[in-house]
Amino acid sequence: VQGTDILGVARLNTDGSLDSSFSPNGGAVPNGAWTGNFPVYQMALQSDDKILINGGTLQYAGKYHAGVVRLNTNGTPDNTFQSFINWWGSSVALQPDGKIVVGGDFGVVGQRNPDTNAVVGTDVARLRVARFNADGTPDTDFDTSNGADAWVWAVLPNGNDSLYIGGKFNFVGGIVRHGVARLKAIDPTTQMIGFLPPNPAVYSAVGGSSVPWGSAPPTVSSANITV
Repeated sequence: VQGTDILGVARLNTDGSLDSSFSPNGGAVPNGAWTGNFPVYQMALQSDDKILINGGTLQYAGKYHAGVVRLNTNGTPDNTFQSFINWWGSSVALQPDGKIVVGGDFGVVGQRNPDTNAVVGTDVARLRVARFNADGTPDTDFDTSNGADAWVWAVLPNGNDSLYIGGKFNFVGGIVRHGVARLKAIDPTTQMIGFLPPNPAVYSAVGGSSVPWGSAPPTVSSANITV
């Protein structure tokens, strides 16, 4: 970024220049995914200015953080946040209550010790979408063990404690849902609504009223954003 080696994630000042204070360990260890070979797909900002990122990270700043990482305000990993997903993360979002929703291509979530990568607690099955408590523990009240059959690229919490997901899936909880589905907080394998299939898939989610599908996908969203 601007001639400086910053791997995976960087922060810019208000004038667009690189914020050199945002670098773990004084830059001695790469600031980003494991040697920078795996991308960071999405970020979410907490109310305390800590930053959630997810992607294909296996390590961050020399610590084990798989799929989802929380950063302190200076860019160093928050090692009290030990969330783990066993493969790729591609989307992350915060609920108003501070719980964290992630989507991607994974089947197991849990916690790992950032120093040793040892299992902390008990892993649980979560199929491509999961919710964590604010402390990084899996939310056992949100059971998506029978989740999406293909990659979840977008997660969008709704104000009524439901959750919209978008991606390349055709089934959610064994029910036909092409590309977009809605999960309720309780019994997410059945409480869903479906939409006609986007083409080829949904890669982003934006709040707004529903957009009716015609013979072809719309070119402008309900938020007046070109899609």
